Amino acid sequence: MNHRLFNIPVLLLLIAPGAGFAAEPVIPFTFHGLYEVNLGNIRFAKMGLEIEQQSDYYKVKGDIKVTGIVKMFTQHSSHTTVDGSGDNFNYPARAYETRYRTKKKHKYVKLIYESNTVKTEVLEPPENPAKRPVVPNTLKKNSYDPLSFILKMRMEIISALKSNKKDFSLNVYDGRRLTKANFNIIGRKAIRLDGKKTDVVIATVKRELTAGFTESEREDYSAYEPVITIYFSDDARFIPLKFETSFWLGTLSATLIKECRTGESCLLGIKE
Repeated sequence: MNHRLFNIPVLLLLIAPGAGFAAEPVIPFTFHGLYEVNLGNIRFAKMGLEIEQQSDYYKVKGDIKVTGIVKMFTQHSSHTTVDGSGDNFNYPARAYETRYRTKKKHKYVKLIYESNTVKTEVLEPPENPAKRPVVPNTLKKNSYDPLSFILKMRMEIISALKSNKKDFSLNVYDGRRLTKANFNIIGRKAIRLDGKKTDVVIATVKRELTAGFTESEREDYSAYEPVITIYFSDDARFIPLKFETSFWLGTLSATLIKECRTGESCLLGIKE
């Protein structure tokens, strides 16, 4: 299965100068959401995401599970957690763990960041450096694990809106690969979601392969591959409502289908 589908839940603003929000988005974030992932008209997977963020602490949990008819051809499930601490919405100390299974292969990654630098790293099973090049420690500094990346992306887009900035980049490290994500702020638009007209803010992201990719992964990559388009609610909560990208079999999308109530979990009960 193409790792691009899951790393960046991946994966994920013609803005009038001086324009303001009816309700300006805020960075502290509490959100429990369930997403449906579709490939064209075929339900592909479900994704549960739970976020608790304050200025000095955050915790994110995410589950992904392939569902429906697609399970006949491939199987994938993952349970991932991260928590970070710091102050003023900077979190230099972070602990990330993910357990995932593709077909019958089980993998585990643990990353411990101190001062925005990876200090502890556990990969099970370990990678063969002759096949997958080791990512240099200097490149890992100031990178973000896939879940922390979601929070940082949201914060950076909010900041870009306030300053009329049009683009920025973030580095994502999943324990094996380092990817550069280049964002472009597109604009505001009203789209139909679940049959309702919804005001959104749109951003796109395009990846660059930086380090840790195998020869076959680099051969599969094209600098002209489609961008991922992300739609955020254009309100104070600034919720990621939908992610979509073109794929060789059609359009791959992840759409928020439910926001869970306080005390209700949106996770999928995966225990890998």
